[in-house]
Amino acid sequence: MARLEVREISKSFGGGQVVKGFTFEVETGEFLSLLGPSGCGKTTTLRIIAGLEHQDQGEVRIDGREISNIPVHKRNIGFIFQDYALFPHMTVEQNITFGLKMRGNHGDPQEKLKRILKLVDLEGYEARLPKQLSGGERQRIALCRALVLDPEILLMDEPLSNLDAKFRKRMRIDLKAIQKSIGITTLFVTHDQEEALSMSDRVILMNAGRAEQVGSPDEIYRNPGSRFVADFMGQVNCYEGTIASINGDQAVVTSHQFPNVISHFFEDTPCQKGDRILFMIRKESIIISYPEGTISPGTNVLLASVLANDYLGSETETICTFEEYPNSRIVVRTPSFSNRPLPSKGDKIRLVLNYEDFYLIGKID
Repeated sequence: MARLEVREISKSFGGGQVVKGFTFEVETGEFLSLLGPSGCGKTTTLRIIAGLEHQDQGEVRIDGREISNIPVHKRNIGFIFQDYALFPHMTVEQNITFGLKMRGNHGDPQEKLKRILKLVDLEGYEARLPKQLSGGERQRIALCRALVLDPEILLMDEPLSNLDAKFRKRMRIDLKAIQKSIGITTLFVTHDQEEALSMSDRVILMNAGRAEQVGSPDEIYRNPGSRFVADFMGQVNCYEGTIASINGDQAVVTSHQFPNVISHFFEDTPCQKGDRILFMIRKESIIISYPEGTISPGTNVLLASVLANDYLGSETETICTFEEYPNSRIVVRTPSFSNRPLPSKGDKIRLVLNYEDFYLIGKID
């Protein structure tokens, strides 16, 4: 039995349906992320589970028991808000032990306080006020306040969004390590693909109140099931094409957006000659080669012209076009600092793609 079960929940606000028959499960000790753009229903789903909103229909179960009519303070669910919601006039100690006192928990609050502060490496911070803490320290205090109550499930609503980029990466590692060390079942909401990919055991990518795709981070990144998933996960070039022929484990794909290419063809691919398809090529799988370079067998070689370079720090995106398709675009992502200089605007280059680097997203009806 799953630790948390959400069954066919729906929720509307002002006549607009935000969550639409959404169903999923979270296993004991699992770190599951709800990923998606703003307005897709992920935070509303989290608030329904916590009891801060009530669904119009559907069920929420913990260890098989229905909790939809149980008040918030009796659900034994920890919730970390995006803005942390610490009491500004209370010290760290008072913020963390507030819930213990309100619930009348048995046991020594000081012992629990000491244990939880040690877990997040903030011993000695008991007398500080929230304004005396950094963003990362406030985030960890919010985590302490949730965990000190020994919740059955931990819910986190974009808890890293207020941190700068460098510290956010560090906190991803710390949060995941803490979650695994105590084994708490966790549901994490984010719109950041990197957060979901780096922290999660599984990811649910939401779109318009529903699950667009569910799977491990690697499955969703490498095998998107729709154009929405491919576009949202980023670093992809998407094209429409037609399977012109199939010969063994190879297929020739034609496109009005792209030169003819050879793709690896798997026997279980639900396509055949003549089918219109949507396929993708990841930016990082393309190799830029100059005319004098040697090309290995099993690759496509496409002649292109450089339109621009977009410098991103450690990486650079090179935007190219194909001369016979003047409206075409393909983006290549390469390390900025390498032994070979990046091509300049107007350069004629070769783009090298392995047959296996074409991913079929699906047929187009």
